[in-house]
Amino acid sequence: MNIGILGAGSWAIALAVLLRGRGHAIRMWEFNENDALMLSKKREHPVKLPGITIPDDVTITNSIYETIEIAEFVICAVPSQTMRATLKHLMDSASKEALSMIEGWIIGSKGVECETLNLMSDVLIQEIPGHTDAKIVVLSGPSHAEEVSRGIPTTVVAASKNPALAIKIQQGFSTETFRIYTNNDVTGVELAAGVKNVIALAAGICDGLGLGDNTK
Repeated sequence: MNIGILGAGSWAIALAVLLRGRGHAIRMWEFNENDALMLSKKREHPVKLPGITIPDDVTITNSIYETIEIAEFVICAVPSQTMRATLKHLMDSASKEALSMIEGWIIGSKGVECETLNLMSDVLIQEIPGHTDAKIVVLSGPSHAEEVSRGIPTTVVAASKNPALAIKIQQGFSTETFRIYTNNDVTGVELAAGVKNVIALAAGICDGLGLGDNTK
């Protein structure tokens, strides 16, 4: 697979390392030019994912067009509140030919757009003309980037209203330590991903106050 990754944070890097290990060709977009140069030179993000080496043949670029120009699949791994701006930038940069080649969009961003309360799949459909949910897969689950990048066993879900696409991602992205299940509850998976950190914060507050398991 030729895969373009939008974003170069910890989750994007973890996926790049994992997918390159599966033999896929990876291009990763970093919106900050200086950070893109740093990652290209050091092959590591010393702050977001220290100790994890990005393979030399993973292309890291500040050009969003270069990232998706030959992509069969695009992974959206930018912060949820910048998803819409990222897609607008992509539409301003990409050719119709490049967009037509994309078989599937994989949403790795977790959250709900604050201003509109839209899910990330909604934002994608709104910003990519002619796009439908048949080309969308939401890849989500309890998956800390630092553990995925180190090969610690992890389970996630590939949710799509297109079962064939979900299975294709399952088969293409799974490894011995990264197990993917499929389902068709896109909204449920996105909402669960969006609220999990709220629940985690509340649980942490309970621990900090010395409350018991019943309260938590």
